[in-house]
Amino acid sequence: MPTAVAPDNPYLQVADRAQRDFVYCAGELLWIKPKDRPLCKLELNWPQRYIWQRYLQPAWDNREPLALLVLKARREGVSTLIRAWHFHKAVFYRGQQCYLTAHDDDTSQELFRMDRTFYQNLPKRLQPPLVANNRMELEYGQEWAGSSMRVRVAKYLDIGHGKTIQHWHASEVAFYPLDPFTGAPAALPGLLEAVPTTGRSSIVWETTAFQADTWFHTVWLEAERNKNRRIGWGNRRWQTCFLPWFWLPDHQGEWLPEYEPLDKEEIDLQRRFKLSMAQLAWRRGKLAEFEVEYPGQGRRRFFSLYPATSDEPFLLAGTCVFPEQALDEMRKQERPPSLGFNIV
Repeated sequence: MPTAVAPDNPYLQVADRAQRDFVYCAGELLWIKPKDRPLCKLELNWPQRYIWQRYLQPAWDNREPLALLVLKARREGVSTLIRAWHFHKAVFYRGQQCYLTAHDDDTSQELFRMDRTFYQNLPKRLQPPLVANNRMELEYGQEWAGSSMRVRVAKYLDIGHGKTIQHWHASEVAFYPLDPFTGAPAALPGLLEAVPTTGRSSIVWETTAFQADTWFHTVWLEAERNKNRRIGWGNRRWQTCFLPWFWLPDHQGEWLPEYEPLDKEEIDLQRRFKLSMAQLAWRRGKLAEFEVEYPGQGRRRFFSLYPATSDEPFLLAGTCVFPEQALDEMRKQERPPSLGFNIV
């Protein structure tokens, strides 16, 4: 393990445990700046812990490559988790080149500031020496064998060409600019080639949904159909992970006396997912809030950003002239054709 700590220093024990135990490292050594709170240590929430325990840690322990698609609700902390995972690997292991791409400049810099916050608040005796420190990269000293954290905006064709990257995090990948000739983001092929298909490499694409019949919708459906079969993008075994809005404990509210009784849709949600009245109260309040912010489109906007199922955000994203509830009822009545004919 590369370390800035002398053998007789008490911090060596901390560094050793932090290397072996990501959750300990996150909760004791990594600091974040939430939007609604002051600087605090990173305590993994349930969606973050689920991804770490189900996907990240098993692949690392088994020395297997990971290719993961994450379809999520807003503000579940997925980007924060992957930034912390990359930082942990770059600081405590040799030769871990970590790459971050985002759909616009503001998002890329906001996420990279998180990387800087991790570094700046790490105990001084655990901080690797920096040989590059600018708005696009943090590269550590020679003992770390090129371990680095880099960020780029996914709008350039040459991203990834001529590079070898161990870990790639693509944030809000469904919103990446498209190549007009292929209909897919122009930046992806080069980056897919840069990440090895063997060993402890990882690709995590995480996003909220955009709309149906897009390149990401196609990739998601293919990955769902062909889980763990090496026929996905980049000749990889893609796994899928969906995070519904109700997995986040913060999504609870007060059921007000003036509220109408549960409607048919809410009763169905409560039955299918064992939702509490507090969770349904939050949902009802958020729907009302979105209807004020997006008149006539509030419900559609909510389902795009806070889906309960993996189908919901694709079915209800975008715009439509027909009432969503009527379309939902029609979809439920879909049946395979009873007769088929061949035209010769």
